[in-house]
Amino acid sequence: MPVYLTWSDPDTSTTMTVHYHTRGPSDGTHVYYDSAPHAGELERYASHAQGFERRLPGVDRVVHIVPLTGLAPGTRYWFVAGDPTSGFREERSFRTLPSDGSPVNFVAGGDMSTGGLPRLTSWLAARTDPSFVLLGGDLAYDRGLPEGYARWQKWFADWEATMRAPDGRLIPLIAAIGNHDLRNEKDRVAGQDPAQYFHGFFYQDPGGHSYFARRFGSRVALFVLDTGHLTPVDGEQRDWLAAELRATADAPVRFALYHVALFPAAQPANPMVRAGRAAWLPLFDKFGLTAAFENHGHLHKRTLPLRLGVPVVDGRGTVYFGDGAWGKSRTKAPKLDRDYLASAFSRRHFWKVSVSEQGASYEAIDGFGRVFDRTGQAADGAWIQP
Repeated sequence: MPVYLTWSDPDTSTTMTVHYHTRGPSDGTHVYYDSAPHAGELERYASHAQGFERRLPGVDRVVHIVPLTGLAPGTRYWFVAGDPTSGFREERSFRTLPSDGSPVNFVAGGDMSTGGLPRLTSWLAARTDPSFVLLGGDLAYDRGLPEGYARWQKWFADWEATMRAPDGRLIPLIAAIGNHDLRNEKDRVAGQDPAQYFHGFFYQDPGGHSYFARRFGSRVALFVLDTGHLTPVDGEQRDWLAAELRATADAPVRFALYHVALFPAAQPANPMVRAGRAAWLPLFDKFGLTAAFENHGHLHKRTLPLRLGVPVVDGRGTVYFGDGAWGKSRTKAPKLDRDYLASAFSRRHFWKVSVSEQGASYEAIDGFGRVFDRTGQAADGAWIQP
């Protein structure tokens, strides 16, 4: 049964949230952990934390969730998770993020599905040794339906098999919700969570919101947004985004992660695209968002630096990366017929991102491990076009 990591706290330097699954009887939810390995000998671990469980409706699977707090920044921890009745899993490890201006490295993508091709993309992404993974929705394509549970079983099997760093540690994930992670309007049942599996498997916001923020050291802030799937893009979510952008003015690099692209490579400007632009684009421009990681279109895309939705010549705008082709990709290549596009391909890929005091680099890596697109920023934040 899977063991995986995310964060349920904005601070990624001193916290980590462990998830693991069980079937049948269990006796509590436990994680034993230490900054040194102990081969699963429980009495040797310096710390112990208890968590809580979520029971998924209609299936024999319990999700155990253990938030760990008070951790040391930039430190590797070894842990075992389980209970005396169902047993304890093998010892695994993770690493917290630094709390200072040390380099931050991660990968980003979305629209995954299951099987050999997305599994290969995940393996290649893990080989780049990221500190975490950003997933922009449409993970297992379960559509929130009971029969979608089988797809999640396959998704977690793929994740377990691939998402370990070269040194063996587990790589945490941060996930935004996509349209295929919940039920369509016509399939919804009163009183039931339309995203029962997505919410059940990923404890990312204790308040139950589909949008939240994270900090990575002193330089990087992230805003995970919901493109209208569970929460409207305007109103409460827009007000929250404005407040968070204002509160993170000290972070020189700020990213957004969401599903439906505001600047798609091929899809038309449908009502969801127009609503997202109307609600968020003025805030991205006003507060100087560095870049957004968009998805949904199953294509590769990189825009020129944009302000007010149009390219700028001074290199000081927001770049929109996308469009979600970790496992899904279209066979027809998009045309570069939109004035905001710098690059677009029909190719499975993920983005590898490195941020440091010297600037930032962004590389698109395809399903065979080849870098096929890149861009970067200078230390002052100005984009450097290839």
